[in-house]
Order: sequence, then C-alpha cells, then structure tokens
Amino acid sequence: MKFEEILKDCHWINKLSDTHYELFLDHHSLSTFRSCEQYFQHTMIEGWSGKGKMPWFFAIGILFHEFVEDYYKMKEADKLVPEVLIQNAVEAWNKAQMDRLYWEDKGMTALGGLPGYCALVLQYCNFYSGEMERLRPIATEIAFGKDR
Repeated sequence: MKFEEILKDCHWINKLSDTHYELFLDHHSLSTFRSCEQYFQHTMIEGWSGKGKMPWFFAIGILFHEFVEDYYKMKEADKLVPEVLIQNAVEAWNKAQMDRLYWEDKGMTALGGLPGYCALVLQYCNFYSGEMERLRPIATEIAFGKDR
C-alpha cells in the first residue's frame, strides 16, 4: 500500500506539500497509540467501536419508561388492567434480555431481578390508580434579570 493511499484514511493528517504535513492529534489519540498500536489502528484508522452493553440504569430506565407509557395509555382509554401491564412488563424484560446481560450487576441484585421489577410495576399501579394520582410542583423556575 502506498503512503498516499494511507493518507486518504487518516483524517488527522493534512498534506501541506511534498515534504510537510500537519497533524491533528489530541491527547486521547496519542495515548491510545502509546498504549497499544494495534488498538490505535482499529479504532482511529479503521473506525472500529465496541458493542458493549448499555449501563444498568439506562436499561432499567428504558423499561420503566415503557411501562409508565403503557400505564397512562391504558388509563386514558379506561382499560387499566394491572395484570396486562405486568404481562407487558415481563415481555419487555425478556425482550431486553435483562437476566442474561445484567445478572451480576449490583442494581439487578438490589432490585431482585424480574420478581422485583414486577413488584415495582405492581406497586406503581396500586399507588397511582384511582384518585391517588396527584401532581404537585417540585420546583419553580425563577426569572433572572433586571426588575424581575
């Protein structure tokens, strides 16, 4: 492979003339190269990225958000059935593969896995069903500026 072909892939190298080049490398790029040249090759030149799992708190937040969305859609349609909500929550839990991905996470242990999540869903249904639902301001925005 010729040097000119390599330069096309390296977006951080700007050729000024036949003998002068301008490099745009930050600390992260340089330290990556110093620690492992092959990793630098894969990530900085070839553009590879990891496919790690999302953090526990994101995953459980997404699941709970989906549950709350289902809850209020069913409540708006006057078809609120907690058993159906729990069934939907279990299906979403299994679809997200929570047991397989987060079995050793301390958040999963604290929640109690799928039974704990079902208990959380049921508790939410019981607490906010009927007339128990209430809205209250937690904080108000204060206007800033002169004469406000």
